[in-house]
Amino acid sequence: MNLYFYGKSDRGIVRDNNEDFFFAERIGEEEFLFAVADGMGGHLAGEVASRRAIETLVREFTRKTDEPLPSKIRRVFDKINSEIISEGNENLEQRGMGTTLSALYIKKDRAFVAHIGDSRIYHFSGRLKQLTEDHSFVGKLVKDGLISPEEAKVHPKRNILYQSIGMRRGINVQIEGPIKIKEGEKFLLCTDGLTAVVEENEIETLLSKDISPKKTVNELVDTALKRGAPDNVTVIVVSTKAYDETKEYHLKKTKKKRKLNWLLLVLMILLILLSFVFADLFLKYREKENKKEQKGSIGNIKKTNIFLSCMKDF
Repeated sequence: MNLYFYGKSDRGIVRDNNEDFFFAERIGEEEFLFAVADGMGGHLAGEVASRRAIETLVREFTRKTDEPLPSKIRRVFDKINSEIISEGNENLEQRGMGTTLSALYIKKDRAFVAHIGDSRIYHFSGRLKQLTEDHSFVGKLVKDGLISPEEAKVHPKRNILYQSIGMRRGINVQIEGPIKIKEGEKFLLCTDGLTAVVEENEIETLLSKDISPKKTVNELVDTALKRGAPDNVTVIVVSTKAYDETKEYHLKKTKKKRKLNWLLLVLMILLILLSFVFADLFLKYREKENKKEQKGSIGNIKKTNIFLSCMKDF
């Protein structure tokens, strides 16, 4: 199955640096890997953690092994977690650094999800469905039915995670799959910089549009930026439908050309009308000049006749 995808990360409006990192590539024959990571920690440690997590994930996933996929996912996530904890302990400025990590692995027509933290992966098949759990304090309260999703958005502890990469040894990776993929379906991976300011019904509306992943991602990121984007924003959209970006570009170009043609036509009509007006004014002006010349000629004739009459009398 062919996949068409696009990813983008933006610093946002408030943050000084971008601690998000993402990956979206084909890694083998009919194999694809997509991942987002939202780093945490001072002195740029969040940037280090998110980048390290993605780099190790890609390196380990591209190694061919015979182990079952769930076992491989747990081993890779444990390795990432151990590496980040060790690096944090060795470097005082990076101590306590951590990151979320949400990965989507697709082979042929099957998808698998591996997840830690509160970044999210959605599946769109006519309706939007969240595949990942938020490993946050308020996420657990929502899951247990103690508060509503609306209350979770304004809860004072909404940003506190109870599980992330680098927090502690012994993590419990959420694994989902295999998920059978059908034509026309889409996946969305994002950090909480998107979901904190853009509602799920808005995301669903954008994913339901028959537009390319690139255009969808740009619209989602632009929407977050217009809402103030207090956090970094990272979005990946994966689609099973091909979109001809060149065709979209030509359609836009054709529309612009049509507008330009209409504008030129209007200008031509205005020029023709103005030419008629100026021609009419010129004819009237010439008519006045001719009348003046005629009056002058008649006056001269009269003067000549008077002169001749005088000469005759003389």
